[in-house]
Amino acid sequence: MPDTIELTVKVSDKDSGIKGYAFAYDADRNSPANAVIPVLMNLGKGKFPVHPGEPGRLIWGMRGDAGAGMKVEVFRGGQVIATRDKSTIPPGETRAIDFFDLTL
Repeated sequence: MPDTIELTVKVSDKDSGIKGYAFAYDADRNSPANAVIPVLMNLGKGKFPVHPGEPGRLIWGMRGDAGAGMKVEVFRGGQVIATRDKSTIPPGETRAIDFFDLTL
């Protein structure tokens, strides 16, 4: 089994009300002492390493208009392993945080 597996996160169907977003990966969501790794995004895509068998969390923050949203997908190779059809900023808010728990 490999030491790490590379996953890709992709943002699509982004409403014009989304003014910005950022992603980070927490390699061990059960340990508060673990560092969170930023996921560098380019043209709506970013890559990040995960360790097989370890519970991790892909976290993203959005800023923009209330009710605005975007689709977020995580791929392993060409296969989708996690999808949020519309991650949305709640009514009355200008920021939101969302996440996927990932264990491969």
